[in-house]
Amino acid sequence: MGELDTRQFLNISETLLPFASGRNLDLIGEIYGVYRLGQPTASVPASDRNFKFYVRRGTFGAIDKGRDIDVGPVYLPDPVTLKAGDDEVWFPANSSSPGNASNSTASA
Repeated sequence: MGELDTRQFLNISETLLPFASGRNLDLIGEIYGVYRLGQPTASVPASDRNFKFYVRRGTFGAIDKGRDIDVGPVYLPDPVTLKAGDDEVWFPANSSSPGNASNSTASA
């Protein structure tokens, strides 16, 4: 009986706005003509340099026989070239997950 009472209490509480979630929240919003916003895709402008490629010692050329390393735009908004003589390069990156929780601050 205790489990039945708990389930019924939870079901009733889902009809109240502060406790509603999922489909129940959508239903309450529909009653009032208010709909949830879709999740935006996390993105970053190219001017933000929020991540960096680096080597602990030496340069990028030391790990690739003196050559530049090209990083393709799989997760990056634009290709990045790691110059053989450099030891770090800042670059922007987009998240593969939607929503603001996936964003990173500039120069983090």
